[in-house]
Amino acid sequence: MSLKLVFVFLVSFITCSLAAQKGNNTNFPIRDEWYRKFRNKGLKVGDRMPDITLGTVINNNLTGKKRISDFAGKLIIFDFWDTKCSVCLEGFPYMEQLQEQFQEKIQVILVNPSETETQIHESLSRKENFGLPNLPCIVLPDNDDENKHDTLLSQLFPSKGFPLHVWIGPEGIVRMIGGPENTYPEKIHQLLSGETISFLNSQVTLPALYADRNAAYYQQLGSLQQTPLTFGTIITPYNNELTGERKIILDSTHNRRIEHFINKELLELYQYAVMGNWDEKKRSRLLFSPVSFEQDLVIYPQGADTSLFTFFNYPFFINKYKRKITDLDMLKNRYCYEQIIPLNVPDSVRYQLMLRDLNNYFQYSLGILGVSEPRRIRCYVITKTVTNAGGTRTNNEAVPDEESCHDGAFVRSNLRSFIERSIRSNDALYDVFLANQKSGKPFLIIDESGDIDKQVQILKKSFTRLNTIEDLRMLLSGYHLNLIEADRTVDFLVFKKVNL
Repeated sequence: MSLKLVFVFLVSFITCSLAAQKGNNTNFPIRDEWYRKFRNKGLKVGDRMPDITLGTVINNNLTGKKRISDFAGKLIIFDFWDTKCSVCLEGFPYMEQLQEQFQEKIQVILVNPSETETQIHESLSRKENFGLPNLPCIVLPDNDDENKHDTLLSQLFPSKGFPLHVWIGPEGIVRMIGGPENTYPEKIHQLLSGETISFLNSQVTLPALYADRNAAYYQQLGSLQQTPLTFGTIITPYNNELTGERKIILDSTHNRRIEHFINKELLELYQYAVMGNWDEKKRSRLLFSPVSFEQDLVIYPQGADTSLFTFFNYPFFINKYKRKITDLDMLKNRYCYEQIIPLNVPDSVRYQLMLRDLNNYFQYSLGILGVSEPRRIRCYVITKTVTNAGGTRTNNEAVPDEESCHDGAFVRSNLRSFIERSIRSNDALYDVFLANQKSGKPFLIIDESGDIDKQVQILKKSFTRLNTIEDLRMLLSGYHLNLIEADRTVDFLVFKKVNL
């Protein structure tokens, strides 16, 4: 049996056996004070929901009900939110659609446990395209004497943040406490049909390893509590009992460096392993990419399902598959990885070890390999303008043209920030770069003008006048810079299919 097959067997064995040992035990030896103080005092799945009053409710005329018992026979879906949670606000139309779809079988109730109706309206009035949906919403009362009715829900279902969805079954039993990815028609039909549902726990209700500075991931998984592993790797599927995070632990007592990635997308794991070894000087020359360098410098196999790697581009997924992302989707691309090595292992080696670990496993489980490859592509390149015989003018010497500085409103910025702001604050120009990327035209901007930390003077209002590449070229010419097209070698993270 080859070493690679032995490695895959061991990873699979560890994954299965540790998951079996762990089960549904939530009595973690993790020193997460928030979890110990609040979460363990809240209701759990399987508990009976007490018959409390709803308190202050916006849009209460939609139901006319005042107590939990008034909804007997219906599935209640509590959607906990606040006005600072953009994900919550973006989900309102979907929750309204669910209510319309299921009518009297369910009742969606928004819960804002931290703001009054007045505060909510004031905050939403400052946000474009967001407003309260046509659903009842429990809020804090303006009269603090009534506060006890509204804060009781947050005491029953404490969380570190939002969004949080809670399902109360038609029989009055708590059936789900998780994130919004669990709430979709198929799962609602399952519950209403009497089936047992599965769900992903909410990250805002789980204990966190980062709260315990000395908690290694492997020590939470099985019977290795007292055995200090000094070298090794662990890969597991999504862990439904820990919040997602990345953490480094330097343990000089046992001469080991522990680094874990909990519930991270496959793309993020590979990006860390591959991009960590990229030449920093070459990376520092990159000034602009339409989405982000981490996303745009990735090449997937032709026809590959990118949802196996990442859900970074949520709108793309929704447009392609014509549906929202669910908990089952999220399980496809999220994993836990922990690397334990001696403290003196060089960074370049630990990146190589991590890449080897990932490839050894995922070439067999998913049939893919991730590698770093230089690619020769067409780019936009910024160079200095020669202004005299053998001489140049630097960005430090550049001044805005006379038309641009009539009010003297200048800001100081480095070249990367200057380019980013110039493009992203002009939708028409930004769309040009997005279109270029999709059609195989230049979409990266690379600096070859000199010191990337040089300062340039720019006028805020100049950002609103750019519609084309030529406009950007003209703007740069005012600072004695050229924008040319040229072939350059750029490092990419390339995923390849493996035929076993």
